[in-house]
Amino acid sequence: WLMWRDPLAALPRPGVAATEAVADERRIDGRRLFHVNLVDPIIGSIGFTVSLPDSLPAARLPVVMVLGGLGRGADNIAPVRAPGANALIGFDWPMPPRLPRGSGFVLQAPDLYGRLTATPGQIVAALEWAAIQPWADPDRISLLGFSLGALAAPAAQRLAQARGRSIRWTVLAYGGAGLGDI
Repeated sequence: WLMWRDPLAALPRPGVAATEAVADERRIDGRRLFHVNLVDPIIGSIGFTVSLPDSLPAARLPVVMVLGGLGRGADNIAPVRAPGANALIGFDWPMPPRLPRGSGFVLQAPDLYGRLTATPGQIVAALEWAAIQPWADPDRISLLGFSLGALAAPAAQRLAQARGRSIRWTVLAYGGAGLGDI
């Protein structure tokens, strides 16, 4: 169950329509926030929080996907102050915020491994969803990876490029390892 899989195998297939559910819309500090859940038969449930300016400008917005530490996307975009005329997307990690320990870890390892290998594909699916939204500029999509996100961002960028999706900027911070290891 811990066999190495090609990360490209964990991508949704082209032409597979994901089911979309939008919920929990609210307004905070001049921003409109809502949660999106996509469901793909291959990579499972993909959750993320979108933050847009209350008043959308006439031009399409640059998109910044924030990949923070384990947890929900809303928590990962909360520290971004004064985001201006940008769309922020905070990715919900498919992993539990606290990993099991001891025998619990051994028992849950196959499930955790499956979630881990699906994560880059889930990130790309969320970016592809964002790229087709009327408020998004598909030519100005960037990734901000900090903590665990700094480790996942390069894998997601590789998969996005394999799908023909360009990522304009990738910023990595606080990856928990020396720069050479990252």
